[in-house]
Amino acid sequence: MSDAQATQTIINAMNQVGVTHLIGATIAGTEGEVPQPLVGWTEANLPAAYIASISGTVTGPGQVIYSATKAAVIMMSEALADEVAPFGIQVTAVGPSGVRTDFLDDRSMKRPQKQLPEYQVVRQTMAGLAQLNHNQSGDPELVGQAIITLAQMEEMPRRLYLGNWSLGALQQKIGTLVEEINRNVALSQSIDWPVE
Repeated sequence: MSDAQATQTIINAMNQVGVTHLIGATIAGTEGEVPQPLVGWTEANLPAAYIASISGTVTGPGQVIYSATKAAVIMMSEALADEVAPFGIQVTAVGPSGVRTDFLDDRSMKRPQKQLPEYQVVRQTMAGLAQLNHNQSGDPELVGQAIITLAQMEEMPRRLYLGNWSLGALQQKIGTLVEEINRNVALSQSIDWPVE
C-alpha cells in the first residue's frame, strides 16, 4: 500500500461494496505516499485486515528490515485477534506476493550507495528485484477484490496469503521448517527440568 494509486484502487473497491474495515499496516501517510484523506480514513475505521507480506514469513538476502517489520505485523495481528475476539472483531494478516505497483521504483525502494564486494548475494537479489519491477505477478485490482472478499467472510482466517508465488514459497518454507524441527527434537527437548 505504499503506492497511492494501488491504495486508492483498494479503497474505491471497498467503498463500492460498503466495506469499511481496513487498516494498511504500511501506516499510510508516514512518507506522504498516499492521499491525506486515506490517513484519516484508516484512523477512523476498525482494523480487520493488516497488510503484511509473504516476506514476513519467507525472507531472503537484502530483506532484513522489510521482512522483520512484516513479521511483526503478522505476530501483532495474531495477538490482536485473540484480544479483540470477545468484541466480535476479527483480524487477518494479509500476505501477498509481489503486486504490480511502483513499490520497487527508486522513489520507494532505497538501495545502498556503497556496495561491499563480499555481499554478492545481496547484489544478485537487488538485480533480481530490478528485473521484477513492474513485472510482479499480482494485480492490484484483484488484491483489492480479495481483501473485500476477506472482509465479508463470516469467519476470517488469521492469515491469508495471496498469489501463487506466495503460496508456493510458503509451502516450501513449512516443509523446510518441519524438517529442521524434527531433526533437532532432542536438542529442543533438552532444556526442560526432568519430569518427576
